[in-house]
Amino acid sequence: MSMQTRILSFLQRSVSFKYDTNATNGVNKFEDVYTLNRSLGKGSFAVVYLTTRNADQAKFATKVMEKRKIKKEELKSELSILKEVDHPLLTGLIDFYESENYVYLVMELAEGGSLFDHIQIVESYTEKDAVVIVKQLLEAIEYLHEKGIVHRDLKPENILLRKRNELTPVLITDFGLSKFTQDDTLLKTLCGSPFYVAPDVLNVKWGSGEGYGRAVDMWSLGVITFILLSGYPPFTGNSNSIIFQKIFNCDYEFDPEYWNDVSPSAKDFIEKLLVLDPNERLTASEALQHKWLSDSTASGDFNLLPSVLKGNVKFKKAANAIRVLEHMRRLTSEKRDAPFIKSVVN
Repeated sequence: MSMQTRILSFLQRSVSFKYDTNATNGVNKFEDVYTLNRSLGKGSFAVVYLTTRNADQAKFATKVMEKRKIKKEELKSELSILKEVDHPLLTGLIDFYESENYVYLVMELAEGGSLFDHIQIVESYTEKDAVVIVKQLLEAIEYLHEKGIVHRDLKPENILLRKRNELTPVLITDFGLSKFTQDDTLLKTLCGSPFYVAPDVLNVKWGSGEGYGRAVDMWSLGVITFILLSGYPPFTGNSNSIIFQKIFNCDYEFDPEYWNDVSPSAKDFIEKLLVLDPNERLTASEALQHKWLSDSTASGDFNLLPSVLKGNVKFKKAANAIRVLEHMRRLTSEKRDAPFIKSVVN
């Protein structure tokens, strides 16, 4: 039975998970075809494993989800999107299996690991390097938006590298929060990650917002670009509630200590993405035409690595402090701060 047939069979079932391997897998079980190796990462609802295909020893990344811990409708949404996605800058679904207790999503392996981990070990990193990365991210986002898909969780942890020891090409991964949406349809689920979430998402819960659309991805890209050029996010604080308040007010600045060697064009690009009104934000197609990306003379050759690493140390300390503070608040059942949205700070 082909992967597409297995997925369609799974998506078409309207009842709860069936404890019947043959319902989707035909004659083969996951372990007949693949072998799970070491863990590559762990989230709230899944563990990702380095995986070997038994027939030819090819390597993949498999997202293993325990059925009792996941919502079927959310998994259906992720699968519906993954089976439609086919782009060199997006991690593709290679295979799908279901067993009595687990669901297995076999994905393309990003051999280079995390983009930001790689930046920390290179000898030089310039604004022009950041331009190449942002262009690729935009090309992938433009593709998703043209298909009516909102990613909703763009952040550094979800940007990987296809090859070892090479800064590009990048791969956007993790479509667990992604949704199909039309131009006239607004989403209303509160989701995303602190530091990267758009104000239009927060407005659904704590403001007067009626919903949000694809523009939330462009806000997140603005935050990612800010981090690519400085090492830290534009909206920081010692608690999530302070961060969210700064996001609501679009309260940020280009600290000269980290931004003196960054071009005015790069700052203008960020300013046109970090806009409170989603209708005034650049779309992916518009952003690709911005001078910073389209004019090779607009970006600098100065080595930004020392300031980016310094900024990243600052960011990690702040993130760790927030993690500890929020954990203590949960333990003591205090409700003074806004809760985590969906993802913890990593």
